[in-house]
Amino acid sequence: MEFSQEKMYWIKKLLQEKEDTLEYAIARDKLIKMYILPDDPIVKSNDDYWKKSMN
Repeated sequence: MEFSQEKMYWIKKLLQEKEDTLEYAIARDKLIKMYILPDDPIVKSNDDYWKKSMN
């Protein structure tokens, strides 16, 4: 796999940022769109969240 300067930039950015920051999320999203990182799995929807907040 050949890495462009742009790919290297986003990989470096991802590794430098804290996981819960906007910058980390942006870098991760860019790498997902470049097919460097796998996409997040789809979460099956259910009513558990709403049941908890109603009580």
